[in-house]
Amino acid sequence: VDVHDLYRFFSNPAMFLLTRRLGLHLEERTSILEEREAFEIKGLERYLLEENLVKSRLAGRKLEDLFLQTRASGQLPHGTVGECVYESLCRGVEGFVKKSGHYMEAKPLPSLEVDLIISDFRLTGMIDSLYPDRLLRYRYARIRSRDRLRAWIHHLVLNSLKAAGYPRKSLLAGLAPGDGREPEWVAWEYEPLEHSEEVLGVFLELYRAGLVNPLHFFPESSWTYIHMLLEKKQPPETALERARLHWTGSDFQRGESEDACYDLCFRGTDPLDSEFQRIAERIFTPFLAHQRKV
Repeated sequence: VDVHDLYRFFSNPAMFLLTRRLGLHLEERTSILEEREAFEIKGLERYLLEENLVKSRLAGRKLEDLFLQTRASGQLPHGTVGECVYESLCRGVEGFVKKSGHYMEAKPLPSLEVDLIISDFRLTGMIDSLYPDRLLRYRYARIRSRDRLRAWIHHLVLNSLKAAGYPRKSLLAGLAPGDGREPEWVAWEYEPLEHSEEVLGVFLELYRAGLVNPLHFFPESSWTYIHMLLEKKQPPETALERARLHWTGSDFQRGESEDACYDLCFRGTDPLDSEFQRIAERIFTPFLAHQRKV
């Protein structure tokens, strides 16, 4: 199993089962849009532009030097409006890079090759964005459960490798709604853990099960359930009710159940059952135990 494939599986187990095992491809374009969801209402184009600006700035380029290139690409409105939009984007990007860049001042380490035997699986692949003190993951947008899963899986792999000269802590940075109009920088650090192979084995066990039958795991709904249960200390009934809101959706929010792959696999059933609760707890409980907000 490739590390990237393991992450892709838990991003949408139903889609992975349908595409990899049955050769069915549903709503590919919609899935890409969801993966690149913008933090605000400007959509995919704004997110992709901001992501490029963040990468360029972290690489040491000055944003003012990129204005003409960005305008020529057609990504900005014409004239003064475009200049104002670009200046606004740059202010947000500079603030994010200033705080995230603090954790990237040291020279990055070479990418780490993965080759692990865990629970009868051979886990392979590469892990990058490694620095002497930590593995770093960031997203210049609202942090979603998929981002948490990716960071956590890579963190587990890194701790299982125990490679000499490499860190065993990880950091995930992103944006969260602030008190004002602008989103605020937010980050979580994940501490080293000694039983990472055991935790990773749970992921691989569920991966195996999800290649045979649709797995009752839905990143947003599952995260909401555990967040309400363990962090907000709500009773299971309340936590499940909040998770169901993410699953069914509302007039203001698209429900996770509207995903074509989930609809095909779970149509006519209530997948937020005891199995849903059990899997969510197995995946996210160790995660929360080792997470610390920076």
